Amino acid sequence: MLLVDDEPMILRVLSRRLQGHRVFQAKSCDQAEEILRREPLDIVISDNSMPGRGGVETLRLVSKLQPRALRIMFSGTPPGNLRQIVNEGLVQHFFPKTEDQSLINLLDMISQRAGAQAGS
Repeated sequence: MLLVDDEPMILRVLSRRLQGHRVFQAKSCDQAEEILRREPLDIVISDNSMPGRGGVETLRLVSKLQPRALRIMFSGTPPGNLRQIVNEGLVQHFFPKTEDQSLINLLDMISQRAGAQAGS
């Protein structure tokens, strides 16, 4: 799993909550690209609003380099074209950072997916 966010606190909180999973962290699209090129990943969670290439560009890169990875955007600022990029399959799930329940929903989805993969 890869977490991409320019906020260190978000990376720490998510990583802590995802103990037991193999988790990589990147603070930018460029760092994420390095990891994507060397590590097979099942899930990528990206913020949208980051310096340089943002979350849409990051998830576009994921879809190109690792098309089977689940692409999730977890952001307080959704892209203006969110509906379009979801319809295109670029973003498969969007969870807003601004809702407390959103983090719980995100982590539940990851746990369910991990459980389903372990059973197959």
